[in-house]
Amino acid sequence: MAKEKAIAKRERGILGALDRKRMREALADSLAEGTRRAYKAALALFSTWTAARGIKAEEAGADVIAAYLAARDAEGRAGSTLGKDLAAIVTARAIMGKPLSDADKGQLARVLKGLRKKAGRAGRGTGPRKAARADDIKAMVSALPPGLMGKRDRALLLCGFALMARRGELVALTVENIEPTSGGYYVHVKGGKTDAEGKGFVKFLPSSSGPYSPGKALRAWLDAAGIVSGPIFRRIRKGGHIAAEGMTGQMVARIIHRAAEEAGIAEAEEFAGHSLRRGAITEAAEAGASIYAIMGQSGHKSAQMVSAYVEARDKREAYPLKGII
Repeated sequence: MAKEKAIAKRERGILGALDRKRMREALADSLAEGTRRAYKAALALFSTWTAARGIKAEEAGADVIAAYLAARDAEGRAGSTLGKDLAAIVTARAIMGKPLSDADKGQLARVLKGLRKKAGRAGRGTGPRKAARADDIKAMVSALPPGLMGKRDRALLLCGFALMARRGELVALTVENIEPTSGGYYVHVKGGKTDAEGKGFVKFLPSSSGPYSPGKALRAWLDAAGIVSGPIFRRIRKGGHIAAEGMTGQMVARIIHRAAEEAGIAEAEEFAGHSLRRGAITEAAEAGASIYAIMGQSGHKSAQMVSAYVEARDKREAYPLKGII
């Protein structure tokens, strides 16, 4: 009898372990691909932080996790970022079979709530949006789904970056504004922030041979959507119906933010409508483009305004008289 009980106990243990394994696998499989990438990026930051303090990320207690969230808050991270950080840590622990207790999760939820309140009182999130650099754009584009929406968003991201465009300029673009030329398109922009008189100016949109060609992405979207006149970037309704009217600036901002999340960019919540323009100007400046060339593409009226868009760089690298004196 004792032997039979021992066998039964061992079998229950084996079955229980299998059930727990299936549960963890099911939890991992339930996450969308974009969520997995976002969580992976968040966990990499947490692991780096804990390793620097001699702690294993998978063994960190609630107090350590709370300290990490507070450190991220001190860096100026938005409340949504802290929420994603916590969700990534909690989910990863569950998948690894080392879940946090309900008491620990409750404590961390209260810490998160307090940090979010503090961020709200401080007016967090009112500063300039993070620049979407070239590598960010490539990652965002690569993460887009197939189909009409993917083609539209690919064209929007690549064209917005290449044109150093404001979101208002993007939504105002029409087929009549683009003129095919050797190597790409001339894009006639009117009614921008610095175009009070409505005279407009011309930008160049390249159509290169690489996988991230703005011109080719634009052509692919127009052909797939059957757009031959009117607004270029439009809402896609249920059933794949293309709306007649153009998108809004808010929609552009949401698309940029969503694409950054799907790409698993750790600071995706800091990406918005101006991220494409800010990133393109920064990239051009770091590549050594003249301020006048940048102004010609961005539409800025002064070099001072352009410099405000360029993210901080090492002053040694940006020194303008390098090699001269």
